[in-house]
Amino acid sequence: MKFALFFFVLISFTQALWATNGRELFLDIEDGDPPISVFNNPGYNWATCKTQSGCESVGWLKPDDTKIYEVLDSKGNPIIETRQVMNPVTREMEEVSFIRVRFSYTRKGKDGWINSKVNEDGWIDADTVNFQKMKSVYAVPPKKEEPCNATDGKAFRELSRTSRAIHQAAAADLAKATSVLKPLVGKCPLNPPPTKSQLKFDGGLFYDNQVWPQVAKHKSEFPKTIQTESGAKKISFDDYAKIDALARTLYGEMAGCMTSTPVYGMAAAKVALNRAELIDKGHAMKAVFEKPGTHDEKLNKSALVSALTAPEQFSVWNKGAAKNPKDLSILRTMCPTSGEKSTHNWKNEMPSAVDNNVWDKVLKIATEAVVFPESFKERTKSVRQYYYTSNVDWSRKGYQKVSPEIEGRSVNNRRCMWVWKSPKKENLPD
Repeated sequence: MKFALFFFVLISFTQALWATNGRELFLDIEDGDPPISVFNNPGYNWATCKTQSGCESVGWLKPDDTKIYEVLDSKGNPIIETRQVMNPVTREMEEVSFIRVRFSYTRKGKDGWINSKVNEDGWIDADTVNFQKMKSVYAVPPKKEEPCNATDGKAFRELSRTSRAIHQAAAADLAKATSVLKPLVGKCPLNPPPTKSQLKFDGGLFYDNQVWPQVAKHKSEFPKTIQTESGAKKISFDDYAKIDALARTLYGEMAGCMTSTPVYGMAAAKVALNRAELIDKGHAMKAVFEKPGTHDEKLNKSALVSALTAPEQFSVWNKGAAKNPKDLSILRTMCPTSGEKSTHNWKNEMPSAVDNNVWDKVLKIATEAVVFPESFKERTKSVRQYYYTSNVDWSRKGYQKVSPEIEGRSVNNRRCMWVWKSPKKENLPD
């Protein structure tokens, strides 16, 4: 009896202690993403922890079985620390905010042992959590229908079934398209991948000279046909070239911000599509975004590929950045992923699970943007602008910062992306 009373008091005390924590947090990661590691101190990620003495992983968080709460300081504020840390995907140093959390989970490991963490503290990247539970951006809904409440009307049930069916069909179609394109997109023109000192800049665009020949090798393999719920859909060589250029650009520009949510890659893709649309319409700003006279006209590139690879537009293709030994983005665009187990990626090593996971997100974004444009434009309709920056403030230049939303997530992170509305003098429809 005394033991039972003690146990009850202990539970009550633990629950009271738990209640002193702040708001509940939810992981904002995609279905299939690896668990989020929790560390004993701020400033670590899964790659840097391996090389730092004193670093310890104290937990691995999954969306489906973990409870997470803020840990508050004596004044009732969440505890957040900012550190300079190497991004495990880009290998560049960046300023990251880490939040102290308290978490609990119980799960069975592959070996059958029960792994339990109860009310433990640790630090995670603040960008991986949200204050509300978010659906995966590229979620594939379960095929089994969820049971409807008995009080639901017949019309509601039919609508619910129809909505799920459309969502499932769209997700399935995108998965089919990406599986067809994955062996071809992002191929490195050199094997093994070059180092920065081996890159050549003999005139003309780097993309035209170094990457396009690799893309053109696959011209005879198109069109390719995929079967979708709405029938057969052809993917042309022009589609493939757009997807390849867009995927490379997104990986070079946004890979470091896509280890959790893909919305920054989606926003960058929509900005590129907005520019391409202006080029196609012959807008007065066409020359700014396309840079006529800089391309190899014989390649007959689409407006999107031209907008992506034009000089001084998307910085990952800039020769100035490419000649900077500390800037590795040009290597990421050139050789983003091996695509095969027998070859290395831009790091000249086998890509990690995180590398492959980010590349899969990039490929989905690029494929949806090109092959399923109406779906993509609907999901990114609030991104109407033509400019974004990372760690650069353009407000003094007459640009106005905006915070568009994609799938309920605000695109407003200085480290990753600030989106800018253009000045009136540019007469852009944003």
